[in-house]
Amino acid sequence: MKLSTQAERDRYCAFLQAQPLPLEVSSKPWKKTRSNEQNAYLWRAVYQPLVEVAGFTKDEWHEHFCGERFGWVEKQKPSGAIELIPFRTTTRDENGKRNVLKGDVFHDFVTWAEAKCAEYGVFVQEEWNG
Repeated sequence: MKLSTQAERDRYCAFLQAQPLPLEVSSKPWKKTRSNEQNAYLWRAVYQPLVEVAGFTKDEWHEHFCGERFGWVEKQKPSGAIELIPFRTTTRDENGKRNVLKGDVFHDFVTWAEAKCAEYGVFVQEEWNG
């Protein structure tokens, strides 16, 4: 929930005051989230050309780029085999908890991914204004 005005914050504080204890409450500074259009751009304009030129699936490219950008960690499977997985993704943190990259950080990731595409001989054709 985003509180934008002093009046909204005052109403929320009054609501909290009226609740019986104990309470679990958290808050953090609001940051602009990425738009659906930004997310669609990554999957359509960046990953789709890679699929067409170099193979693999969009999900495989996404995992690869997240690992290359954020680092890799080892995960042991029940069989004892070890696989490398991304330290984080664009929607999950290093603990697997939902933590979506915000607009500016996501923009940096997409710009980096566009540059990486060139290494595979793929040049992104669409314009994106972030």
